[in-house]
Amino acid sequence: MKRKDALKQVAAAENPADAKDQIARIRAACVENAEALLNAATVVAAQPASNNIAYHLAALALEEVGKSSVILRHRSARAVA
Repeated sequence: MKRKDALKQVAAAENPADAKDQIARIRAACVENAEALLNAATVVAAQPASNNIAYHLAALALEEVGKSSVILRHRSARAVA
């Protein structure tokens, strides 16, 4: 399932328990992606003259962590509104 589709399902979920479960799965996927990107950055950094690529992979990992926080905030904001 694509992330945008998953977010639409979370937003449309009428049962808070369903939304909470969906958010947990999406956040777990973001963390897994971040770990994979950091592992790739570590491997790439060991290669000569590839620090720039390793840097960008690490930046993408940080973006994944940020996405997981945004997803949680997005749902919390909708619950308050």
